[in-house]
Amino acid sequence: MPSSLLLDSSTLVIQCPHCGHTEPDDYELMLPDCIEQMRCSRCGGVFHFALLECRRCASESVFHWLHRPADEAIAHLACHACGYSHAQDEATEPGAHAGA
Repeated sequence: MPSSLLLDSSTLVIQCPHCGHTEPDDYELMLPDCIEQMRCSRCGGVFHFALLECRRCASESVFHWLHRPADEAIAHLACHACGYSHAQDEATEPGAHAGA
């Protein structure tokens, strides 16, 4: 694997959903599993983002929204690497009702 590809794939990026401007998280300042708010340095638009770690493969995925999403919506997000969704855990947790 080329080292430039490895570097690109290991750097997390925050993308403004208003204008598409991207900012790398070179210093790994994003808190995992927390919805944060940010103002774009290019267009000034306010948006929300979250860094979520996959429970299956431990890959980190960054998600971006114009408005703060509902907690239920976050559970249904899929990992960018393996496609796993936290909602799959909820369906198989003890006490969960099948088909409910």
